[in-house]
Amino acid sequence: MARVIPPRGTETTVKGNLNLEEAQDVVGGFVEVVRLNKGKMLVNDDGIRLGLELNMLASIIAEQPILGTVAIVDGRSW
Repeated sequence: MARVIPPRGTETTVKGNLNLEEAQDVVGGFVEVVRLNKGKMLVNDDGIRLGLELNMLASIIAEQPILGTVAIVDGRSW
């Protein structure tokens, strides 16, 4: 299961494990993995270059600036 958090709007849940193509669709490009205390956050690797919007909730969770839509997954699936 993945928790999808956009910079604005409603967060959603995706059932099952995301494969690479699905993760790329969620984040809108190449995927970078950010390690969290519990799980991992999948983010867009080119967020700065693409000028993606700051994601405040994701930034608070990751304790660092995060841009664009993210997916939070458990540590075993990624």
